[in-house]
Amino acid sequence: MKIKTKKEKEEVVENEQKEKVKEDGSEEEEEEKIQQLRLMLDSNMEFKFQILNLIQNLNLNLNHNLKKMEETLNKIGQALVKGGEILDEKLSTE
Repeated sequence: MKIKTKKEKEEVVENEQKEKVKEDGSEEEEEEKIQQLRLMLDSNMEFKFQILNLIQNLNLNLNHNLKKMEETLNKIGQALVKGGEILDEKLSTE
């Protein structure tokens, strides 16, 4: 296509500039979308780490509580054995 007039030439240049602006705008939009996705990913990862931390803390608390329960049950068992021994002694002396 051969450009004949100065006006046609200016229109071609103007159209090329508009096209470039559109492309630049698209690139900026894509960059902005990528940035938003990165922020969402970072936020999501932080949330997952917080959940993982909560689970670990709950696990530690559960293990601690189970250990305390085990100690208490052992003491109850020892008390029952001792009580049974005392009862056996009383019954055998009667």
